[in-house]
Amino acid sequence: MPATPNITLTATFDDLSGNAEGSTANPSSMQITLCNFGPILPRIAGTAMVARPGPYYKKSTDGTYNFKLWANDQITPANTYYMVEVLDAKGNVVQAACYQFLGGVQTIDLSSATPIAPPGPPAPNGYILNTAATGALAIANAGWTGNLTIDLKLVGNITPTFSGLYKGQIVQFIFRQDATGSRTVTWPSNVKNPPVVNAAANSVTTANFIVDYLGNLYPQLGWS
Repeated sequence: MPATPNITLTATFDDLSGNAEGSTANPSSMQITLCNFGPILPRIAGTAMVARPGPYYKKSTDGTYNFKLWANDQITPANTYYMVEVLDAKGNVVQAACYQFLGGVQTIDLSSATPIAPPGPPAPNGYILNTAATGALAIANAGWTGNLTIDLKLVGNITPTFSGLYKGQIVQFIFRQDATGSRTVTWPSNVKNPPVVNAAANSVTTANFIVDYLGNLYPQLGWS
């Protein structure tokens, strides 16, 4: 993963009024803001680097702009996008659109980029509570696309399986041993590097994962 943003976004304003946009006679600015990362600090997948949310702001004297950005498909959580705004000399927004920039090292001219429709309301979070988990346990995501918490009280050994998870979804597990303790969890193969569940009676183990596009769950924030 590169150490610096690898998308170069360029823009040049047209001269439609006799004075080029961004000139001394008709100054203007451009502002770019990362959106839709919600309450989770945006990071570059596979690294400890924070994806700067912006805003990136530049005032031009010749109508040309050049920004260094991360591609949206490199940012965790998934489904971020950029809001690109053009401001007049008084700071009023005169034009705005949303974009997702995807892929590796490249230069993108804003005039050839296709705007996207702004997403709707934030994705709903889900909470699955099972107060007496034991044996084979099929856990289905009931349409939640936001963060999902699975809270299980272990009254026996369990073998969970998961269905309906979304790529980029954050899934948190809470395992609570009963008063007997020593209950075990046999993880399915799509859960990578899972934690060892604390065997002590009445102990609690938590684990956080992010779902990739293949449906695999990878540790995100560690466990306790």
